[in-house]
Order: sequence, then structure tokens, then C-alpha cells
Amino acid sequence: TDLLARIGEALPSPTPLPAVRDALVTAIDGVYAEDRDRILRRTRLLLEHAATGDRARADQAVFAEVLGDVFAERRAFGDALACRVAARAVAGALEVAVTAWARASGKPRLSHWLRRAFATLAALGP
Repeated sequence: TDLLARIGEALPSPTPLPAVRDALVTAIDGVYAEDRDRILRRTRLLLEHAATGDRARADQAVFAEVLGDVFAERRAFGDALACRVAARAVAGALEVAVTAWARASGKPRLSHWLRRAFATLAALGP
């Protein structure tokens, strides 16, 4: 997808987490600017119905696996295990940011929530 391609283009980087964050913000800002209302409705639907939420979680797991492949190909976070852990953390941060954005009725912009989620990830490190 364009999102994964944009992330791949940002790597390797001496600061991979900010590079991934910036690639996500740029890619998602473009998509959400064009289709904000539809995506907000879809996200709310996923949050309200368990069956569709299960499907969304499965999609997130696939995204994390493919993102892990991108990280590993680019040697973005070190060895394969580190790349898989980083991919799961990034996918989780993205999910939490989108959920917070939807619960706040799409305000402020999704990029605000993404930056907050990534700041929390960065704060977890040494």
C-alpha cells in the first residue's frame, strides 16, 4: 500500500521511530483529508460492533506482520525480533490514535493523536 511504501522510503534512518511517525502522519493526513467523514463513520461502526471489531483486529495483525517485514528489509530497528516488536508497537499506537480520534468525533486532526501516541512510545524507552 501507499502507507507501507511511504514508511519504507523513510527507512533506514538514524531515528527510525520519528521517521515512521512522520511517514504515517504525512500519508494518513492525505487520506483522512480526502475521506475524513467516511473513515470516521467506519471507525465508529467498528468500535460499536464486536463482530466488525474482530475483523479490524485481524486486519491490524496482518498490517503489523507486513510492517514487520518492511522494518526487517530496511533493518530499521535491528534484528528480526526487534523489527517485529517495533511493528506491533507502531500498529498498536496507530490503532489507539485512530480510536481516540473517532471517540473525540474527529477533533483535533488525526495527526494530533498520532503524535501523542508516538510520544508515548518514545517515552517508554531508556
